[in-house]
Amino acid sequence: MADQTLFKIRLYKKLVGAPDDSEWSNEYEIEAPAAEGVEALDLTQAVADLERFEKTIHTFSVEFRRAVVSTIAPDDQPSQDGFRVLPLSGVGSIAGNNNNNKVLDLGKVLVISFTSVSGRASRHQYRGALDDQSTILQFGAFRLSGINQPTFINAAQTLASSATGGLLRIVNVSRGNTVVRTVTAITVQGVGSRQTTARRKPKISLDDDAIITRLRALLKEASLVNASIQTKNALGGLEAGKAATANLLVRELNSAVSEIGDAPGP
Repeated sequence: MADQTLFKIRLYKKLVGAPDDSEWSNEYEIEAPAAEGVEALDLTQAVADLERFEKTIHTFSVEFRRAVVSTIAPDDQPSQDGFRVLPLSGVGSIAGNNNNNKVLDLGKVLVISFTSVSGRASRHQYRGALDDQSTILQFGAFRLSGINQPTFINAAQTLASSATGGLLRIVNVSRGNTVVRTVTAITVQGVGSRQTTARRKPKISLDDDAIITRLRALLKEASLVNASIQTKNALGGLEAGKAATANLLVRELNSAVSEIGDAPGP
């Protein structure tokens, strides 16, 4: 299968009134049979189908910005070949801001699975799709309620019928494009959680010698602290308030240490 028959389509969105740099996207992989000579410029119908689907499951608070279409390079990354940007407009169709309905924060997402006959399903997470009528808090977790659930299910079924057969197909593509599996079912799974802020990068980067030096210093400090704790315990322990603080710090230190992985060798 030639690389140019595989495409990525990204639909970019943001909250109405939010800064332009706060947008996010959902991504789809599309297969177009090479025999038809389909290029990225010809995927406007696929973009329209995906836009219609996404607008159906998003609230009025979500503004649609643009679709980006590109072919997939052998490294499973978007290629500049056939690259095209299509402007989008309008908002989602769920009246999340009407009737005093409150849209949930972007960390709560609607989860929909795109399943193939074999292999793992791809789980798509949609921010801005849920409001307080769409969910209920049950046993400490958010779950879909019966209000907008039929809308989500019908939208998934409509997309499945229009984009799992014919000339243009939604697919799940393995890394390196070695395996392409046609999506045969699109299913609403429920409510999920997603990190909405970028993780902070470490402020410093240590070379090999510095890593060894820091680890030795930490081990020495830990030994001294442990010896002091043992001595204090033998004499009756730390003061009540300070003992609680010390125990909390010890637990946090143990948690931090457990996250340090083995250093790989050459």
